[in-house]
Amino acid sequence: MTINCSENCIYQNDGICTLTYITKSAGTIKSNCPYYREKEDYTKLTIENIEQDNVLKT
Repeated sequence: MTINCSENCIYQNDGICTLTYITKSAGTIKSNCPYYREKEDYTKLTIENIEQDNVLKT
């Protein structure tokens, strides 16, 4: 099934939702989609995790 999407979401790619599994609802009111995850929030979280991991290794 193809779901069209124009949100700034980590699962959106070229106007199509690429989420292929059911996950916990984001619980956000930013979007009509219960699985919406904003790209900037995810990128920031990923960078913070990488930085924290590097600190733990040193």
